[in-house]
Amino acid sequence: MVTSEKRFDLVPDVPTMQENGFDFAQISYMSIVAPKGLPDDIRSTLEAAFAEAVKDPQVLEAAARFDASPNFIAGADYAALLQTLSEQWQDVITELKLKD
Repeated sequence: MVTSEKRFDLVPDVPTMQENGFDFAQISYMSIVAPKGLPDDIRSTLEAAFAEAVKDPQVLEAAARFDASPNFIAGADYAALLQTLSEQWQDVITELKLKD
């Protein structure tokens, strides 16, 4: 099964979790991070460069070979997303008693 919300183009016959009756979707994230305390001007320069890179036709073509969809999320927004995901999975870990 595919855990994302839509089927992968590379394996179009493989159904999603939702198509199999599960109320679940999980996206894989790839990230580029920088050290804590990075000066704001450098952070802004890097964020602008990566925001443009995910629009570049060569980047999109390379990503498509892996059925990936590059998307830029700025640092503060990504930190909030990671916090939300951490809280989501913490509930699962606790509920399933996966942690001592």
